[in-house]
Amino acid sequence: MIGAKELIRMKNEKTAALLALNKKKIEEMKKKRLAMTAAKKVAEEKRVAMLNAQYEAKIAKEQKLREAADMIVAKLEEEENKLIEKLREQQEEQRKSYVQLTETIVGEGGGDEE
Repeated sequence: MIGAKELIRMKNEKTAALLALNKKKIEEMKKKRLAMTAAKKVAEEKRVAMLNAQYEAKIAKEQKLREAADMIVAKLEEEENKLIEKLREQQEEQRKSYVQLTETIVGEGGGDEE
């Protein structure tokens, strides 16, 4: 038959074994939690980096589009200025022609009366 001391010793060993097993499980759970936390952090950092890269690419694309639009506007303004200058020159030519025509008509009309 097993004595009381032996039963207490067996119970204490079993309790110690269970405590050790629980500690081991707790440590494993902590390691898993830390690993998951680290993995989540890495995943979040990658996601943020990707979003930043997409944002930078979008900004660069918009800047290129803006620059292209500015170049088109500048070219159109230059063409507009050339056309305005051409129009002014044509108007000046028309004015000179009108003055010359008026002088010619007045000159011819004035000579017939005398």
